[in-house]
Order: sequence, then C-alpha cells, then structure tokens
Amino acid sequence: MAKAINQSQENKVSYLFLAPFLTVFLVFLAYPIVYSFFLSFQESGTGYSLNSLEWVGLKNYFNLFTDIEFLWAVLMTFYYALLIMPLGILSSLVLAILLNNKISFKNVFRSAYFLPNILDMLVIGIIWTLIYSKDGVVDKFIKIIFDFFTFDFLGNITNSFFLSVFTLFTQGVFYGLILFFIYKIYSNFPMSRYVKNEKMAHILDILVYGVTFVLIFGSGGLLGGASKVLGSAVNNGVLGTPATCMPAVVFALVVKGAGFGMILFLAAIQNISESVYEAADIDGCNEVQKFFYITLPLVKPIIFFMAVTGIIGALNAFTEIYAMTKGGPIMTVFGKSLGATKLTGYYLFTKWEQSEFGYAAAMSYALLVLTIIISKIQEKVLSPED
Repeated sequence: MAKAINQSQENKVSYLFLAPFLTVFLVFLAYPIVYSFFLSFQESGTGYSLNSLEWVGLKNYFNLFTDIEFLWAVLMTFYYALLIMPLGILSSLVLAILLNNKISFKNVFRSAYFLPNILDMLVIGIIWTLIYSKDGVVDKFIKIIFDFFTFDFLGNITNSFFLSVFTLFTQGVFYGLILFFIYKIYSNFPMSRYVKNEKMAHILDILVYGVTFVLIFGSGGLLGGASKVLGSAVNNGVLGTPATCMPAVVFALVVKGAGFGMILFLAAIQNISESVYEAADIDGCNEVQKFFYITLPLVKPIIFFMAVTGIIGALNAFTEIYAMTKGGPIMTVFGKSLGATKLTGYYLFTKWEQSEFGYAAAMSYALLVLTIIISKIQEKVLSPED
C-alpha cells in the first residue's frame, strides 16, 4: 500500500515538472494548429480582422488552384529548391572530405566554416545585400567580366594599345579553349559511329559542329545570353536582375548553411571503419572509386536528411527573401507582373499582412500536404535504408 502511495506521489511530481512544457505546447503550438485549420475554412469579412470572419467551406483551397501568384510562387520555390539542395549538399560534402584529411589548423577551418551558420538569417541577408549592392565587391567583379565579353579591340586599340592586345590575347585563349573542348568531345564521338554512309556521316558532323557553334557563339546563344544577363546586372545590380537574383540568394544561403552540413558529413565519414578503406586498397581501388563505392553509399542517410530538410526549408523560406529582395525584382510573365523571388513562404506572409487570414491558413495546409508528398517521393528515391 505504501509503495502504491509513493508511486502516485512520484507521478504527481512528474506531472508537475511537465506542466510548464505542456502549457507552452498547448498554448503556443497545439492551439494555433487547430485554430489555423478551422481558420482555413473562413475568410475575412468587411472588417478585415479575426472578428469579421465568414464561413466559406473549401473556397480558399479551391482558389489556390486558380491563383496565378500562388502557382508562380510554388514554381519559384521548386526552382529555389533545385538550386539550393544540390549545391548545399555538394559544398558540405566537399568541405567534410577536405577537413577529414590530415591538414594543419583543421579545427580553425572547421570553426570558420561553421561560424556563418550561427548567425541570424536576417543579419546574413543584410550583409549579403551590402555585398551585392551597386559598386559592391560582386558588382565590380561582374563589371570586369562584362567588359571582357564586350571589349572592342579595334575601337580601343588607339586609346590603350597594351590593354587592347592583352584583352585580345585573353579572349583568344578563352574562346580557343571552348573550341578545343568542342573538337575533343566530337572527335571522340564521330557520326561515322552511328551512320554507315560516309558522306552522310561527314554532313552530319558539319551540321552538329555548326549548330553547337551557333548555340554557344551566336547572338542568341549561350555566351550572348550570358552577356545580356551581365549587362542587366551591371545596370540594375545583382539583386535587381531577374536572371541573377535567385542564384545570388541561393549562394548566400549555401555559404551560410555549408558549415552545418559539413559537421553532419564529417561525423558520418569519421564513423566509417578504416578497415573498409584498407580492404579497398588491397583490392586496388583508387581514391575516386573509394569515394563512389564506399564513402558516398555510407553517407546516403545524411544526403536524405539534407534533401528533406532542404525542401521543407524552401517551402518555408521567408527571412532571406524579406531581407534581400522583398520578393522582387518584378518580371513580366505572359502579361502578368510577378516577383522573381516571391516564394511560397513570402507569399503566405503577404497574404497574412493583407489580413487574408483564412486564405493564408489554407495556403499553409496546402504547403504542408505538398511537403509530405515530396518527402515521401524523396524517401522512395533515395532509400537510405538500403
């Protein structure tokens, strides 16, 4: 009997210690989740406040499928995710492999790479906004590249002979290397391999060379397009140009988050037994083979984790967009003015800011369902349990 009383008293004490956490959980997490779900079936009335809500059923959910801005935000979010996930995983893995080697000042480098991760995203956004600003470091670098692509040798030779000759020589090396690589690639895969008729094979070789040349060097080709993008970036800034703003934001996020992923990969790599690598050495495996057949498969759970958290982070991305671009710059798509970096998280914020509480709540639950679906697909594709 005494033991039962003591057990009951211990349970009461346990519940007493759990009470603060349970109170915070119910007030700040459980209640908002339930209330926001109820809110998603309503819309603001004439008062545009939580006190003027009207029941509309599934209207908010159906409106998502016809909202061009929401669909555009989803598309831009996928674009953002497709940039940041592979770059984030690759940069973290490369840093982990480098720091796993026996190098001097390893702890210093590890701390330096991890340092940006502990800084607040708003602070990081403001810092990179200054870096990307007009006459900033990146802007000056882009101007140098733009001047290189657009340098007029004949027009400037009388003004600066040595600079003109040096630039012409550099351009010659650059374009010559491109042509050399094209030649090496196609010389290893001649059309005679696939076409038995010798004359037809030569004609196809000429055609392939010509099309490749136009796609790279033509006015509407790769280099021409790059030159136009650089010109726009010079005039409007990196964050003010639709083609460069998203990669610029992604680069800032990759630099910030690479340290965290590096720690995860480093822990996984150091957990691999040395005997596995020794056995591979005995079998005659080189470093590349050991990476692809030993290291990469054994860090696959970390890749899966970073892929899942990456897509969740992309669907909820807000602070970096708010700090750096405010969803802009505006670009015209099929006659509609849309933000080049307006992601779902930022678009949800704007709807809440406009007092469209029900629509914003419906959007959040739609994104939750989308996140679950994508996570399940990633789980099937990556299969970390294998």
